[in-house]
Amino acid sequence: MGQGRVRVVRLGLIGVGAWGRRYLETIRRREDCQILAFARASARPADGNGDGPPEVRQCDNWQDLVGLAERGGLDGGVVASTPSVQAEVAQAGVSAAVPLLVEKPLGFSAEVCRELLRQVQARPARVQQSEERIGARE
Repeated sequence: MGQGRVRVVRLGLIGVGAWGRRYLETIRRREDCQILAFARASARPADGNGDGPPEVRQCDNWQDLVGLAERGGLDGGVVASTPSVQAEVAQAGVSAAVPLLVEKPLGFSAEVCRELLRQVQARPARVQQSEERIGARE
């Protein structure tokens, strides 16, 4: 790539609650990343929290977002969903060879995490669990 050109990483975001919005804010400030699509991990809360930005494509469910990535429409994803579905989403992403950043906790049991590790080791997939605070106010 020539100087001055920045490769933009196209990301999907699963979960647009409090943490998902933090990821969205942080990624919007970067010139090398862009959120192209989002999906809620579960049903829309009655209070309206969980709506994504209007300029970003909304997928009907997280499975559609993983499918979009699998077809080459995204370079990776951020999973900031409710902890009860994060391991399931991560397993689907690994099966589709979609690189993921997963907010903690990755799974509710050591066995779930070990199974995900086995899947990652058997496929060309990358999964990272978030341990850093993002979008810190400066």
